[in-house]
Amino acid sequence: MKISKLNPKRSLLAKLFVFYIIPFVLFAGAMDFCFSYITNNMINENVLPQFDERLSENASSLAASIDTDLIENASDQGEAILGKLDAFVEKRKGIEYVYVLKRENGSDVIVALNGSKDFMVESPFTPEQAKSINGKEEVLSESITINGAHTSLTLHLSKERMLL
Repeated sequence: MKISKLNPKRSLLAKLFVFYIIPFVLFAGAMDFCFSYITNNMINENVLPQFDERLSENASSLAASIDTDLIENASDQGEAILGKLDAFVEKRKGIEYVYVLKRENGSDVIVALNGSKDFMVESPFTPEQAKSINGKEEVLSESITINGAHTSLTLHLSKERMLL
């Protein structure tokens, strides 16, 4: 049996392929490109900046509600700081972790972390945290995608060695 070549003038299959399937695939690819461009642009231009702004507002609100003298005496007042952090996270939607850091006697310390009963735990700062404590500025980390998207904001408190 001889296999005939697909000749668009003679074969119905060739006509269907050339005039329907190829244009449909090209149209679907073009639409996919347009929709992905539009949605990515909307996310990058509108959603992410609003998320970063909301994160900054929440951090500033928490910084205003925590007394820096309380953090200075964290070894005695750890439970009070933990209570404030836990209450703050319960009131806010979308915040997973809130912690207070400080540099004490040359070592980096997590003063308190919401949801944890430990306080004054020694832990080295990330590069963003070190930049914030050394430069006394607000530092927003890049988004990390591990079990969802995570972004952290490091905010320098009024005392010289404290971060939020």
